Amino acid sequence: MIGRKPTDGVIEDAAEKAMRESSPISDIRGSAEYKRAMVKVITRRAIRNALSR
Repeated sequence: MIGRKPTDGVIEDAAEKAMRESSPISDIRGSAEYKRAMVKVITRRAIRNALSR
């Protein structure tokens, strides 16, 4: 994201990259797939929250 305007596309790209780089394990709290999807959601929310401050 460095040097790029924080557009929706840039935020989505960052969230996708975070999801791909994560390596969660499946356990009783959820599958690795679910946790990977949540990394994307939480990353997107965190970036938008930071930008709104």
